Amino acid sequence: FALTPAQLQNALKPNTKALILCNPSNPTGCLVSEAQQRALLKVLDDHEAKTGKKVWVVADEIYEQLNYGTPHVAFAALGPSAWSRTVTINGFSKAYAMTGFRLGYLAAPQPVAKACAKIQGQITSCASSLAQAAGVAALNLPSNALDDDIAEFKRRRDLVLELLEKAARNGRVAAPPPP
Repeated sequence: FALTPAQLQNALKPNTKALILCNPSNPTGCLVSEAQQRALLKVLDDHEAKTGKKVWVVADEIYEQLNYGTPHVAFAALGPSAWSRTVTINGFSKAYAMTGFRLGYLAAPQPVAKACAKIQGQITSCASSLAQAAGVAALNLPSNALDDDIAEFKRRRDLVLELLEKAARNGRVAAPPPP
């Protein structure tokens, strides 16, 4: 599943406040390409020009490093219009197998980031020192540190697709289109 510009256009209403964009998506693994994201941004820009109301994008990019060949492009990196409307959410749990550490972060325009910090400061104290040290260690890994894990995930994905395709040929299931 990948959100199309037409689907987004049809879903936008005058009171729409935000779009949650998971890229890559869980559970499908669909990665929205840069061109597809630019097309979605154009719909949002046109909506703002027409209504005078900004639709925020909450970009959940926690799977950004777990993809199989197509480079991930952050929505906020598409340009000033995208950057000014995007709250990017990310963390260490998926790429670095740190699910129990509950260590994440967001990047947003300063007024939004400050408001989030106020809220966060009232509901949690901070990430544990162990989680912080593990996060620093993850950030200091060599750029190819995840390559073997990603290759294994791809091998498993390809096996599942192969088995689904075989079952589809036997009329038992409808297989998804190849990646």
